[in-house]
Amino acid sequence: MISITSTNPEFSVNFPSPVSVSEIALAKLRIYHSWPNIRSSAFEIHDNWSKRKQQSNILTYNNDPNGGGRHIAPNNVNISSVIALNLVCDVIEGSYQINQSKQSNQAQQGYILYSFAPTAPPGFLIVEDPVNPVYMRCHTKLLTRINIRLTDQSNNLIDLRGEVLAISLFVKS
Repeated sequence: MISITSTNPEFSVNFPSPVSVSEIALAKLRIYHSWPNIRSSAFEIHDNWSKRKQQSNILTYNNDPNGGGRHIAPNNVNISSVIALNLVCDVIEGSYQINQSKQSNQAQQGYILYSFAPTAPPGFLIVEDPVNPVYMRCHTKLLTRINIRLTDQSNNLIDLRGEVLAISLFVKS
């Protein structure tokens, strides 16, 4: 088993001596749900609905010049931009990622060791402890270095905000 902790969502680990490996699986992942659910640059708080401090379409607010009535937002609010967490590992093979939002159905090598939807509310500990770990083949037989990334469904790094990411990996040789 390999246990790793980091406060950075992207990191590398060098092993002092090569580790014999054929497959890797996630044993456990622990992290606090600390990333912002709304980007701070997305909007400013409105102190008066008739005055806008930024463009109304960011908050999906339809500014009625008459100052009253019912307002129906023309745009959807993206309350949480993170709907999936991906643990990406550069030594595995056999996982693919397809991003439908980029108008392409081309599968790309994803290097995704494990993917899940976070269910813990903000501020709480997320513990992923797979009951049936899925082992992914490694493209190398001797592991000297491993690169890990924690990303969202769009392959953006997760802002850990200084919190510790703890990962345990099962290794088969």
